[in-house]
This record gives sequence, structure tokens and C-alpha cells, in this order.
Amino acid sequence: MIRGASLAIILAIVAAPLPARADRALPTWEAYRIQRTFAVAVDAWARGHVQAAEEAAAEVVGHDPANVEAWRLLATARLALGRAGEAHEAAEPLAVLAADDPEACLLRGRIAVEVGGSEEAVAAYRRAAELLPEDPRPALGRALVAARLEGDFEAMEQHLRAARALDPDQPGAELPLRAAWAPLAESPEFLEILRRLLQEEPAP
Repeated sequence: MIRGASLAIILAIVAAPLPARADRALPTWEAYRIQRTFAVAVDAWARGHVQAAEEAAAEVVGHDPANVEAWRLLATARLALGRAGEAHEAAEPLAVLAADDPEACLLRGRIAVEVGGSEEAVAAYRRAAELLPEDPRPALGRALVAARLEGDFEAMEQHLRAARALDPDQPGAELPLRAAWAPLAESPEFLEILRRLLQEEPAP
């Protein structure tokens, strides 16, 4: 007969978890905490709680500096909060961590516009165009750079036409209402070009 103490030891051995397989290792507590905090950041952003999303994303990158999605959310939230300089700092790691991520390139271009980085914005939008050759957004970004940072409305029109060739719905009448384009809403040159484009027949 097995004595009580011996039985307890056997039951404890049976109940103990088996060693994790190399391909199914359980996440560490730190990894779980990072995942949970990022989920909080995403949820806060989805609910429109931008400040909370920014704070949670900042905590994530503080513990996991290779987390591309967290850097992207952090930069986006800071841009939405009107902190372009800090958004630019948050977007810098993406140039290394996500050089081939088209969404990251578009975000970097957008933020570079807000800090006056013409060359940086053009480079980011060019890379985005290489990665998304059928997407009109890189051409719209180039148009934005031409108008806001270079004052070259002729180039802006060319890029807008390129965007329209990819998507006949671009540019649209709502363009001046977008945050990136709002500074141009009182520009006669911009409004005239937009009016002319809107009156033309869409490209086939």
C-alpha cells in the first residue's frame, strides 16, 4: 500500500506541467505584459482615446523597441495629438525596422511633411510607390509635398493626375478637409487646380 506522503508526491509529479516544447514555449510574463499593453493601446485608439493609446504604445516600445506596430501606433497617436516633432521621433525607428512596410513608409512621409522634411517625405513616398505601384496614396503624398513644402503647384497637379490615373475618384472634393491638406484650403492656386481637375472627365 502506498503511504499518504508517497501518494502525494506521485500525484504532484503527474499534475506537474510537462516541459514546454521548443516550438510551443509559453510566453514569459514580460512578453505577456507587453502583448496585453499593446492590446490596450489598440483598443484605446479604436475608441478614440488617443492620449491613452499614446501612453500605452509608449510603454510597449519602452520594453520592446523592436515592436513595429507599437511604434506605428505611437507615431500616429502623437501626430493626431498635434505633437509632430515627437511623432517624427517615434517614426524614425520604422525606417530601419519596417523599411519594406508600405504603410510605415506612408506614415513616415506624412509625418515628415509636418516637420518640414521635404527630402525625407519624398524618399518615403517614393519607397511606398515602389511597394504599392497601383495605390494612389504615394502620388497624393508627393502632391502634398510639392504644394506644402515646395510651393510647386505645377508639380502638385502632375502628382494629383498620377493619383487620379490610378484611381479615378482621386482627387476628391473632400481633399481640402483632410488634415494634411487643410493648410492649403485658402490657397488660390491649390483651389483652382482642384476645381479644374474635378471638372474634367475622369480618366478611362
